[in-house]
Amino acid sequence: MVLDTRGLRWWTLTLLVVTGLLAAASVLLHLRVRGTAANDLFSYFHLGSEVGLSAYWNALLLGLVAACALFSGFVTRARSRRWGWFVVAAVTLFLSLDEATRLHERTAALVTTNPLPTYTWVVAGIPLAALMVGVLWFATRSLPTVLRRRLGIALAVYIVGALGFEALSGVAWRQQRPDLSEALGTVEEVLEMVACVYAVHVLVQSWLPLRLEVRSTPAGVSDRV
Repeated sequence: MVLDTRGLRWWTLTLLVVTGLLAAASVLLHLRVRGTAANDLFSYFHLGSEVGLSAYWNALLLGLVAACALFSGFVTRARSRRWGWFVVAAVTLFLSLDEATRLHERTAALVTTNPLPTYTWVVAGIPLAALMVGVLWFATRSLPTVLRRRLGIALAVYIVGALGFEALSGVAWRQQRPDLSEALGTVEEVLEMVACVYAVHVLVQSWLPLRLEVRSTPAGVSDRV
């Protein structure tokens, strides 16, 4: 199958639909079965669960971003950009590992005092997020401006969810407002997933000119890109 603009849109829509269904299932089960005998079912579909289906989907999306960045590194003609793509792949692969193992929450043990009215791990998460942004900015500085800007949007949405709404959820949790904390946590996870889907869309879209060039090659001529 040749992936063109229409095919890319179809796959992107599919990923968004799956994300939306998981979010809807989490909300509906929270309203209907949380605290009942079927609470285990809620835990499995809960967007904030550490071992549920949503955590697996989020880690899978991050892994997909890493795979796309890795492929971009292999097919790029500019050697100066290749290592940058590999750095992007490494960072997103680490985020996938973090999502699957909740490594960031364990950084709370490194914090001796928490001056913020939210989860303790956020104190360590702020400098880590700043470091990640700096690394990715440096690694992608040679990319085309439009591509870099779009990936920057994906990163910004991801950080707003992973750090911003997570912190707000922690504030609500500290104030003993579980329903608000739950709602903010749901928004957090959805923003992370949507950011990943958009990043995949942007990366795959950047390959389409390569495919168009291959398809326009006359018969009998080498297809090397």
